[in-house]
Amino acid sequence: MSFIVIMVETISAFSTCGISLGITPLLSMMSKTLLMITMMVGRIGMLTLVLSLRKQAPKHMYRYPEERVLLG
Repeated sequence: MSFIVIMVETISAFSTCGISLGITPLLSMMSKTLLMITMMVGRIGMLTLVLSLRKQAPKHMYRYPEERVLLG
């Protein structure tokens, strides 16, 4: 398989446009798995995927009031 044929298949998977050159049955199991992951990333969207996997510290949107109480 040529580089161009593999790139067409990969770009088609990422853009989820449905174009195929018929080489998918000839690929190894690892290649098929990578192609499926590429399809999922293309469907979800790269920005959404990165933002969902990013760890954020919880932001507190509140603060307890502080006051000095005078007695006497």
